[in-house]
Amino acid sequence: MLNQSHKFLLNINNNNNREWFHKNKPLYQAAKEEFQDFVASLLNGMSDFEDLGGIEAKKCIYRINRDLRFTPDKTPYNSHFSALIAIDGRRTKRAPYYFKIKPDGQSVIAGGVWEGRAALINTIRQEIDYGLNEFNEIINNKEFISRFGVIEGVSLKRAPKGYDEDHALIRILKLKQFLVHHNIDKHIYLSDSFHEYLIESFLILKPFLDFMNKPLDEYFSREELT
Repeated sequence: MLNQSHKFLLNINNNNNREWFHKNKPLYQAAKEEFQDFVASLLNGMSDFEDLGGIEAKKCIYRINRDLRFTPDKTPYNSHFSALIAIDGRRTKRAPYYFKIKPDGQSVIAGGVWEGRAALINTIRQEIDYGLNEFNEIINNKEFISRFGVIEGVSLKRAPKGYDEDHALIRILKLKQFLVHHNIDKHIYLSDSFHEYLIESFLILKPFLDFMNKPLDEYFSREELT
């Protein structure tokens, strides 16, 4: 259970300033340790179906301090805890597993490709086109649809070069991101079964990420040779 994390996040949401944070550093430390232990346990559970290269929990967890360089919102701290799970943790080039807990109802489980250069996105499109039957089987799986719905992301207005508007998956091929997510509420992440719920969700997500990672691995392998 993530009770200490929840308590801290409720407080930081209402007191997002350095003075309060430094006065309540022990509350943050307890929450940080609890969340890190939870992620470590999650990594251990995922080892049954995912090779994460021995990544440590701290390499997957995002910092509490916000990056204030390019935003008008100057509140110094995040009001959520989150982790991006993959080989190389937060610095991965692969399609990762992700989850975030936030008491205001914006907690999510997610995965996919957030961003990439045009050449990378085109490589993904080619893989989807070539592996149409396999990809359709993944995204039309009943468990996948029930948990994650449809693939979303920023989209082109027109079909990308080389694809017809009447292509069976043109909506997905127009995307410049390939994302899925599942909203969760505090009753789930505060329950004793949240660990198992995440493992179950990641198992459902795995075929989609495996498919995404084939063109990603190919692309970055080529890039290393140039």
